Amino acid sequence: MAPHDLMEVLALVCCTAALTAVLCHRLRQPVVLGYLLAGVLVGPHVAVFFDADEAQVRVLSELGVTLLMFSIGLDFSLRRFVRLLPSAGVMVALGVPLMFGAGFLVGESFGWSTLESVFAGAMLVVSSSMLLERSLRDSIQTPAFRDRVLGVTIVEDMVAVLLLAVLTAVASGSSVSGGEVTGTLVRLAGFLAAIVVIGLLLVPRVVRAIARVASPEVSVVAAVGLCFAFSWVARAAGYSVALGAFLAGMLVAESGAGRRIGEMIAPLRDVFTAVFFVSVGMLLEPALVVENLGAVIALVLVVLVGRAGALAIGAFLVGSSIRDSVRAGLLLAQIGEFSFLIAALGVQSGAVGSFLYPVSVTVAVLVALFNPWLVRASPSIAATIERRLPERLRTFASLYASWLESSRGRRDSSLPRRRLLRLGLWLGVDLALFCGVVLSAAIWYEEIARLVIGRLGLGLSSTRAAVVACAALASLPFALGALRLSQRMGTLVAESALPLPPPTRPDPGYTPRRALAVALQLGLVLVCGLCAQAITQPFVPPLGGFVVLFFVLATLAISFWRRADELEGHVQAGAQVIASALTRTSGRQAALSIEVLESLLPGIGHLAMLGLGAQAEAVGRELGELELSAKTGATVVAIERDGKVIAQPEDSTVLRGGDVIALSGSQEAVRDAALLLARPRAAAVQDLRSVRST
Repeated sequence: MAPHDLMEVLALVCCTAALTAVLCHRLRQPVVLGYLLAGVLVGPHVAVFFDADEAQVRVLSELGVTLLMFSIGLDFSLRRFVRLLPSAGVMVALGVPLMFGAGFLVGESFGWSTLESVFAGAMLVVSSSMLLERSLRDSIQTPAFRDRVLGVTIVEDMVAVLLLAVLTAVASGSSVSGGEVTGTLVRLAGFLAAIVVIGLLLVPRVVRAIARVASPEVSVVAAVGLCFAFSWVARAAGYSVALGAFLAGMLVAESGAGRRIGEMIAPLRDVFTAVFFVSVGMLLEPALVVENLGAVIALVLVVLVGRAGALAIGAFLVGSSIRDSVRAGLLLAQIGEFSFLIAALGVQSGAVGSFLYPVSVTVAVLVALFNPWLVRASPSIAATIERRLPERLRTFASLYASWLESSRGRRDSSLPRRRLLRLGLWLGVDLALFCGVVLSAAIWYEEIARLVIGRLGLGLSSTRAAVVACAALASLPFALGALRLSQRMGTLVAESALPLPPPTRPDPGYTPRRALAVALQLGLVLVCGLCAQAITQPFVPPLGGFVVLFFVLATLAISFWRRADELEGHVQAGAQVIASALTRTSGRQAALSIEVLESLLPGIGHLAMLGLGAQAEAVGRELGELELSAKTGATVVAIERDGKVIAQPEDSTVLRGGDVIALSGSQEAVRDAALLLARPRAAAVQDLRSVRST
């Protein structure tokens, strides 16, 4: 790249991006849309007056990816990542197999080959760190929420590294054995362990030493140099530069200088981030959009609806409220950098048609266009979902997060965690053996059938039925083992959240404990079933696997529905007890009474009492209009008014000044609900996020 060519490209790209970004800002649209539009304008397919060199822009955009992932790592310490790994892992374990299966089915339905369908499914499993970071910067988020969604993208990137290694072998025509996959996992784990261990020993010390003897500018130069060094090491090892940059950021953050360095590199990062989005827009080819319009629309819907739904369910399973779950799902409902790498691998190797790469880019651009509007609409979407849920499910959703919060907050939970880890490992073994039996039967199906026909002289149809029956019987013990283990894990978590009383005492937590155990088993079976379906889908007819999974999930769902009905009665009885306590006591005594009720009514959630001032914005409004449950996850269980108590008030109940409101939910949900209810009328223009940030 000649110096004058570099200046020309930078001038062309940055000036065009600035103009289109200003236009989008004036129209109150996300600036990312302006960057994408700039890429279309300067790209080779829709160049109006000028044409930037695509290869040069792509080289510059890689700097944006590297600096962005480095800055994310600066805000993401190693300890926080380890703490968030279980929750992010659950979300990824639900989202990745579902998206892979959905993408595979879309490819099959449009007549693509099996290998093209595999690559199409793989393209949809990883979200864009660049787009996510931009979306998070455009809105106010709590640190816990930001960490959770960023943790998902990091785990997805690791999954993408594994997928690239497997698909490389598939594209080259060589067989993919369990040993090769295991070797890839071992090499990835070894690379991460070596980088983290060596980096922890050297990087924080080096950064602190430079900060003591040099100016802040020199510290920034040294930190960015480490960023590019780690990125180079990652690329040399066969992994992405984004992974190396993220690891470098985490290690530099351990020195204590992460925030200061992040603030100083922010302008440079923003410039090259804009260049990255311009480079994505340059790849948009309108002719191919028309040629593959049906597949593009189907894949866009899969990402916007399927991916958002899967990750929202995953976020709810790990303890997020309905509002935060929907917002997390919509924020992560996009694809990006790794999707392009996967599609490019298939095209360059000749394993798939040349259409797949432009299709992946088109899908990514269209999703990036729709995603900001969906994120903005997430509060109303969450409220709509919450309103349409049956009453028993709304009750369960309002208490579920408080149960998991109680389980995580127990000091004596080390033993359950060790037992959970052991059960989880055995569950993974059962899942692997089940998939191994099914795959072996599918791959060697014809050879086994010919052997049986030759030895026993059976007919073709009888032989096929016998082979399928034997494979089903051989895999059945592992499927039943997974069901039993998921049940034991659900029961263990439920007993940790709602401990069993002594044998001689009554058990008031029996009903919520059963509901939580069945819900967790249902979630575990859903995750394991989707993983098994995604692994075996390219080799077996998909209908049979979906039918079996649907039958198992339907059976567990019926059991859960009954437990949710029992829970609704339990909560109604608890609301009457709380109402009685509010009638007999007031003020400080009522608060003390609620503390006693929490111990007497396990499973009812964290309780709090709030006096509603006359100037509160909520005064004169109906409970349903406030959408308290959807926005915060908390529930109003009782209202004390003029000496009378309303237990479980209806949505049509109008709040009045002087009301004493009893709230139930997780501690965070109750705190957010109290802030929302107590907000003065002068703050009506603010939303809940602004209130929480103050």
